[in-house]
Amino acid sequence: GALHYEADMLESVFIENQGNGNFVMKTLPVEAQFSPFHDFKFIDIDIHKDHTLF
Repeated sequence: GALHYEADMLESVFIENQGNGNFVMKTLPVEAQFSPFHDFKFIDIDIHKDHTLF
């Protein structure tokens, strides 16, 4: 017979590697859901050493 696939989730996500085989999946904001993307860029844009995702 024919193969049948089902999608349970259609949102774009970021999967963060926490180390030791642990991963956390984070759904991107609604603004990031309107068009496809293929890359992430982390940039430190403030003095707090936090990395902002672009």
